[in-house]
Formats: sequence, C-alpha cells, structure tokens
Amino acid sequence: MSRLSTYMALPTLRGSNANGEWIKFSDGTQICTQVRTQTAINIAAHSYIVITSWTYPASFISNPSLSLSVQGSYSTQLICSGDTVSTSSISQLYIRNVESTAAPLTGQISLMAIGRWYS
Repeated sequence: MSRLSTYMALPTLRGSNANGEWIKFSDGTQICTQVRTQTAINIAAHSYIVITSWTYPASFISNPSLSLSVQGSYSTQLICSGDTVSTSSISQLYIRNVESTAAPLTGQISLMAIGRWYS
C-alpha cells in the first residue's frame, strides 16, 4: 500500500489542547484555530500593541498561512498581523489601530493557521 493510499484511508482527525483546536484532513491539509478574549486594552491612534505568541495546537510540516481577526468594539479600526511564523508557532501577534482616534479593544481575537501535516 502506498503512503498516499494509507493517508487517504484515514478519517478526518480532530482534537484540542490548551493551545486551541486542530483538524487534520486525509489529503494532508491541517487547520489550527484559537479564539482569545481580550478586554480593556486601549490602542492609541496610529499605533499597535503586541500580544503574546501562539504555539499551534498541532505542528505543521512547513510554515502555514495565517489569518488573524478581531471581533468586537472598534474592530473596523484594527488590523491584525503576525511575525516570525514557524511550523510550530508564531512569535508575535500585532493589533494595529489604523484610525486617528484611540480604539479601546474589547472582544475576541480569532487565530487560524492553515497548512500541511503531511506531504
């Protein structure tokens, strides 16, 4: 039996741990997610804050693509980004206020990484 047919015979796998949730598909695609609640941070106009890193709940075989978003107060003024992506984590997460007024952040930060768990 080839390696591909071995993986194709696997069911979709999913799990969770303290770092979030993961789902592994038989085609090799993996999705990791985490939702964080953020309260009472005031982001000054045209500035940013750095929030903690994220260790994915399951590692990838190559660097994944990331999606970060904010839902809640002032979310239309805010842009999320990350720095130093690896197969197991992202070292820094940024939330930037792009408007000329302060943005008090209260809401949820959704993190998602999509990549491969086997090739």
